Amino acid sequence: MRVRCGKLLSGRDGTEIRIERGGSVKPSFNIVLYGMMGVGKSAVAAIISARTGLPAVDTDAVFEARFGSVSDYFAACGEPSFRAKEKAIVAEAARCVPSVISVGGGAVLDPDNMRALKATGKAVLLTASPETIYRRVCGSDSRPLLKGGSMTDIVKILNRRRALYERYADCVIATDALTPEACAEAVLGAVGLGANLGDDRGTDAAHT
Repeated sequence: MRVRCGKLLSGRDGTEIRIERGGSVKPSFNIVLYGMMGVGKSAVAAIISARTGLPAVDTDAVFEARFGSVSDYFAACGEPSFRAKEKAIVAEAARCVPSVISVGGGAVLDPDNMRALKATGKAVLLTASPETIYRRVCGSDSRPLLKGGSMTDIVKILNRRRALYERYADCVIATDALTPEACAEAVLGAVGLGANLGDDRGTDAAHT
């Protein structure tokens, strides 16, 4: 069942485009951004949202609005409890069609998450090298699996997840050399929406 997105924000046909009043372009599917932490999912989702008018649903942000800091929750309740709540939020987000969804780096660990997301959306894997990820997230306290971590920790996590990331991808975009704006353009092109935006695209950008 598909639902409106209002609650999250306080089959899939792949190509169908719906034109809303006012001329804005709306896909009939979700755009799902996933991948390792630090690849720019949230920033890119915000730009796509601004350019398409789609609601942006960041599952980590939804979690924090409901339960507090992800990092603090990890420390107090453990990863299994976090993953259970994340799973419920991902399922809710997947039913919010159409929207642009960004999920936490570990959401791919549960196959139910990816099945739900791909049932109503196109899954776009954003990637970056360990060096790029380390540069982007170094010193951040909001990444519980990397608190006090090193490049070696990033490589270990990435190696454990790489096969899963690649398994579910409808398309893959390397973000190392791209600005968030350029990455958003690449995503829209990859899902078949780039040529449909015309001159209505905004210029506001979010940066990681």
